[in-house]
Amino acid sequence: DIILKQRGTLDKFVGDQIMALFGAPVYTESHALKAIKTAVEMQKAQAELSKRLKKQYGIDVEIGIGINTGEMVVGNIGCKQRMDYTVIGDSVNVAARLCGAAKGAEILITENTYAEVKKLVKVEELTPITVKGKSKPLQLYRVTGLVSQ
Repeated sequence: DIILKQRGTLDKFVGDQIMALFGAPVYTESHALKAIKTAVEMQKAQAELSKRLKKQYGIDVEIGIGINTGEMVVGNIGCKQRMDYTVIGDSVNVAARLCGAAKGAEILITENTYAEVKKLVKVEELTPITVKGKSKPLQLYRVTGLVSQ
C-alpha cells in the first residue's frame, strides 16, 4: 500500500526483498523523491511492527532499503514459456547491491538519486563502497529525513 500510495509499481518479491519501480510504466515527475518518501514511510511502518513483534515474541525485525536512479530496460521480459513485466540493467543491479549493503533501519541512495533530490532530502554522506559488478567505488548517502516542504 505504501508503494502504491506514491504511484510506485510493485514489481516482485525476491526472497525477503520487495522490488518496486517509480517512473514506469508511466513516467512520473519526481520519481526519485517518491521512492525516498516510500522508503521513509516503510521504515516508520516497520518500526511500529517491530515494537509489536518485540512485545509479543521478543524479536527485533528491521529492514534496509537501497534506491538507485538511472536508465534501465523496462517491459515484458522473458520468453514464450514465461514472461514478466520488469526492469533489467546495471541501474537495477546497483539498487539490488544497495539493498544488500543497507543495515536495518537504513535507507541508502546513490549519487544519481541524490542529484535528483538534494534540496528535498537530508542525508549523511558515507564512505564510498565497492559493489559486485563495479570496478569503481560508489558514493552513497544515508537518508536521515525529508526537508519540510
